[in-house]
Amino acid sequence: MKEMNIFRPRIPSGHQLRPINESKQLKNQFYNQRTTVYSTKNKEDVYIQSNKGKQKQEYNQGSQTKQQILNRLCDLEQLTFRNIKEQEKLKQQKYDSLILSKNQLFYCKSESYEKIDDKRIKIQGKRYLTELDINFNPRYLIQEGKFSANLNTRDFKFEEGNEYLGKSNQIKPQEKIENQLQQQSEQNKTKTSQFRAQSLAPSRIIIREQGIIVNNYRNLQIKRVNKKVWCKYNQQINERDETILKSKNWLTSSIIDSFVFYLNLESENQYFKTSLDKQEDIKRILFLPTTLTTCFGKSYDFKKAQDLFQQELLQFQEMNFEIKNFYTKVGFPINKNNYHWQFILFDYEKNTVELFDSSKYLFDQNLIKTLQKLLNLENAQVIENTDFGEQNNGYACGYYVCTFMLYFYQLQFPSQFQCPQKIYDEENITKKLKEIIKNMEPQ
Repeated sequence: MKEMNIFRPRIPSGHQLRPINESKQLKNQFYNQRTTVYSTKNKEDVYIQSNKGKQKQEYNQGSQTKQQILNRLCDLEQLTFRNIKEQEKLKQQKYDSLILSKNQLFYCKSESYEKIDDKRIKIQGKRYLTELDINFNPRYLIQEGKFSANLNTRDFKFEEGNEYLGKSNQIKPQEKIENQLQQQSEQNKTKTSQFRAQSLAPSRIIIREQGIIVNNYRNLQIKRVNKKVWCKYNQQINERDETILKSKNWLTSSIIDSFVFYLNLESENQYFKTSLDKQEDIKRILFLPTTLTTCFGKSYDFKKAQDLFQQELLQFQEMNFEIKNFYTKVGFPINKNNYHWQFILFDYEKNTVELFDSSKYLFDQNLIKTLQKLLNLENAQVIENTDFGEQNNGYACGYYVCTFMLYFYQLQFPSQFQCPQKIYDEENITKKLKEIIKNMEPQ
């Protein structure tokens, strides 16, 4: 996977970088210094003065910019830092730097960096945060403007600017933002645990089941219908889905997309648990839900597909949707005409498109070409993969697709997962899916 190079600040003559296990001491020393950066025609002069004001040192080094100071702080805090404008395609982008942490992307203008105190900084940027409830349903928070940040705690406090409605580019009215900030202050930043996907602080969830509308956000208990419905991993799940897994029937999109969301969250967790020096070795994979390609419909043009694709990956718009800067592989579970499940894997490193089908059905060639164009892999080699065997019944295609995804998820972290002797294990994948869709909310 092509990763953007990470800046490493140049060290003045006579100085040495300390070992990583001394980073805490070095971090405290760095935070306890007042930093001023300004430009001249020939160099960047960085003055570092102690809080006591007794000493003053001048570092004459052209590379010591605010971006590199910010990078150094991130490095000390074990935060992943990217230089956006290093790539020619991204030189015109609004932000020049990106700070990544679990479930959060923070794009920023490094030149706006200012120190507040020993722990906090001021900076301008745009924040994409995903908050999760007890059932791992997301609430998307997008804010853009001025922030105060504590890099140690990964906390970016929104001070001034625009907030967006859910996962969209639609700006929330300023009055709502002010009221929201006031409420946060009064409640001492108490976070509620009841979030729902792409919702705007909802007070209820409306669920349609057998034509009956029921409003009951608190316990999601369906009245007048003898069925329980809940939300898990951004999908509406009901007792029928549990019955499907118990009786080995054809998997629904809700089950498969729950698994997609689960795998992406687990990948994120494992990636950010890894030290910075080892993150570069991880060949990350992103799975996209079945609903994306299903929403293309039967008759679609590239513009429609592109709009849906970019909405799904809105958090990468500041990177011009160049997701190869983050992932080596992108996987798509495909619902073929509502009667069969297939899987397509795009590999940036190998420049290939691999097709996985447990029954050897034909793939939609127009869909493959559309996805290749969206991912900028139009010249990739298309390969049919038959390493996983064939199903011997009429329902297992979905279980095979989930097996494909689990296998490639585990390949990201070879030190943690051993390759099983039998790759397709229907009993094991069924057990895992049952656990994933299980309702975690109090009954």
